[in-house]
Amino acid sequence: MLTSRKIASELGQVLANKEVKMLSKFYNFSTDPFSETPNTYFYFSSNTHQNTLAQLTELLEQGRGFISITGEVGTGKSMLARYIIKQFKSDVNTAFLYWPNLEGKELIAAINRELNIPSSDDEFNMLERFLLANAAENRQTILFIDEAQSLSLKSLETIRQISNLECETKKLIQIILLGQPELTTILARPDMRQVNQRISKNLTLSPLPFHEVEMYIKHRIELARGSNFVRFDYKATKMIYNYSRGIPRLINLICKTALLCGVKEQTRIITDKIVKIALKDTNLAPIPKSRFFIGLR
Repeated sequence: MLTSRKIASELGQVLANKEVKMLSKFYNFSTDPFSETPNTYFYFSSNTHQNTLAQLTELLEQGRGFISITGEVGTGKSMLARYIIKQFKSDVNTAFLYWPNLEGKELIAAINRELNIPSSDDEFNMLERFLLANAAENRQTILFIDEAQSLSLKSLETIRQISNLECETKKLIQIILLGQPELTTILARPDMRQVNQRISKNLTLSPLPFHEVEMYIKHRIELARGSNFVRFDYKATKMIYNYSRGIPRLINLICKTALLCGVKEQTRIITDKIVKIALKDTNLAPIPKSRFFIGLR
């Protein structure tokens, strides 16, 4: 029996597929250039992503055990994590947990499933044995935990205990917390002292400055093979920047809506007038510059 939620989900998928077909036909796209999912095919190496990636790679090579990456919603933390996972060689085990609202044994069990560790009554022991065996073979294990600002105190304590696993020469697992800026505030609390002391480095992803927003839009259109069939003019791009403040997820939302408006208007040049129409559908208001001053330098 179909629930109302499932019906809504399936209807949404049908509408999404219809939109993609419209865009593909009119603009000659091979795929949706502004999809909501973090597809690493469209990874854009902005300055902030490049710097964070370089630092993260160095920290992982050094075997630093506990790292946090913070950034506003939609700045590309999940995309960065998935991108670096793809770059790892076969001698690295990786696990990715999204929105882990689990605690204690259930959290460890979820990590073990991601690492393909058989289920057991003693999940922690199974994890430790797995990590020791892999360390003996010089195999690195890295755990990414997304939306980490939502972790409970009990969950963070469990993660701290996992981060303590080590042999004589190195940590058995490296943990990367991905979270919104409030994660830093949470970790700075007195009751988070033991967890915060374990974090060797906090990296920050900033929004894109205007010139990179221009590059970002062109980059995604080119990868979708539509560069000869559509372009966003300067005024349109400036308006997109003003309403997104350089946050990739919002850029994608505005651009996709603008392209759909372009189909209705039968134009392949996206102007500020087209973006204005699109913004009415997205209900976005300009974001104050002061909120994201780091990304505007």
